[in-house]
Amino acid sequence: MAGMTIEGVVEHGRRLGRELGFPTANMAVPDSVTAADGVYYSRAEVDGTLYDAMSNLGSNPSVGGAVRHLETHIFGFGGSLYGRTLRVELVRKIRDERRFATIGELRAQIARDKEYILELKDNTMYLDLTMPYKVADMSLAEWGRKEIEIAEHEMPGLMAVRRKYGPQKPLEGVRVMGSLHMTIQTAVLIETLVELGADVRWCSCNIFSTQDHAAAAIAEAGVPVFAWKGETLPEYWWCTAMALSFPGGKGPQLIVDDGGDLIHLLGGKCADLGEHLIGGCEETTTGIHRLYARERAGILPCPMMAVNDAKAKHYYDNKYGTGQSSWDAIMHTTNLMVAGKTVVVAGYGWCGKGIAMRAKGMGADVIVTEVDPFKALEATMENFRVMPMDEAAKYGDIFVTATGCKDVIVERHFQVMKHNAILCNSGHFDCEVDVAALGRLAEERFPRRQNIEGFRLPDGRILNVLAEGRLVNLAAGNGHPAEIMDMSFAVQALSLEWMAKHAPALEKKVYNVPAEIDDQIGRVKLAAMGLAIDALTPEQEAYLTGWD
Repeated sequence: MAGMTIEGVVEHGRRLGRELGFPTANMAVPDSVTAADGVYYSRAEVDGTLYDAMSNLGSNPSVGGAVRHLETHIFGFGGSLYGRTLRVELVRKIRDERRFATIGELRAQIARDKEYILELKDNTMYLDLTMPYKVADMSLAEWGRKEIEIAEHEMPGLMAVRRKYGPQKPLEGVRVMGSLHMTIQTAVLIETLVELGADVRWCSCNIFSTQDHAAAAIAEAGVPVFAWKGETLPEYWWCTAMALSFPGGKGPQLIVDDGGDLIHLLGGKCADLGEHLIGGCEETTTGIHRLYARERAGILPCPMMAVNDAKAKHYYDNKYGTGQSSWDAIMHTTNLMVAGKTVVVAGYGWCGKGIAMRAKGMGADVIVTEVDPFKALEATMENFRVMPMDEAAKYGDIFVTATGCKDVIVERHFQVMKHNAILCNSGHFDCEVDVAALGRLAEERFPRRQNIEGFRLPDGRILNVLAEGRLVNLAAGNGHPAEIMDMSFAVQALSLEWMAKHAPALEKKVYNVPAEIDDQIGRVKLAAMGLAIDALTPEQEAYLTGWD
């Protein structure tokens, strides 16, 4: 159980630790300590100073015995420890304890453990599990609350879920952790889950996508949130680890993932925090690909719901939401016209369809690049030009990637692009445009305006990258409108309720959103828009389901 602190008087040490370059302190472990035996990355406090350490918890660790002890190897401390009072925080379990046949094997394992812990330390920030939240500026909370109230009015589907299920508390006491863009719309989802009874912790799934006023408002409401716009990558992983770590060293029971980072951690380095997982939901196309890959390999840590594949998600969010919000961000950032320009859209999935449709509607000449023959045919039938990226690179004024794949635009494409071409990405991860290769190719890279970086090539051409190649609609814009996220987040809330209810019967595989959830949300949305549709008569239903 990571996150636990053990305090006691050092009884004795071991010569081996000092021989390996760090003193060792042994302490008796009180019966109240429920942490599992094993080897931990830890921090030891000596005379008010914190030291990185490796702790071995068990019955006389390494040598066997009946009495539980904590054996702590302290890095960078050179004094005497005997008789001192020591406080040791167990940060993260790194392996189970085992006995070794020879002292040489033990020495080698300790050296490997130390190397791993120091690597872990260099790539994470210390977890302070007493910290209630960490956001950019709590003075933004009032503004955030006003925006949340507006969004609630624009999200009738999610609010209908709150009204229907709030009194029933179907998630009462369930630990729910989310890694999803910390926006105003996400705030409405978080407060809906709280209303359904969940114990919620949250972080963002992208270093640039947090809306700081939204995070502040959620923190002020008492939900532990760890997110701010402009996180470094180490800060991003720290925020994720903090959000995963519930009081008492417990991990989540249900997760809301966006891109697969939570599943990656809970199925790997943070597996100890996934001990009580009963299920979760995945929001985006990229994350779904990762889930199916894990399922095929037999390493999916819990049942997962493919929210991205729901009709309420990809028909509405991916196509209309990404189409509008991507261009909103591009136009706001560049202040350029779209009409009369050649726009290259990489990928004609649901997101690409929306981006291409909006570009065409604003007067652009649209080229689509694809690897799927039927999507390419579909784009052709919609009167878009279709060609490989190697050819399209010569023509584009604006390039937008939306494939969910890596290395879509690479060095050979940069070599032939027009002067002042604009490159941006609407896929989840920042691997679609090879910005690193462009940086190596450029003689100079420099800021042009907010969220635009220029790359001057040896021949004098300048290529412009928006938002570092990250998700442009959130990194450089406001993200999807609330009306769009209403449907996606209503799917999330109802899918979590469904998974909590059916958890005992679920296998560790990817599940589709039940049709009744999709239909329920669609009908609520239609009613909120003042629209009505026909209903099948019993005779029509019999005709459609029969064989006569």
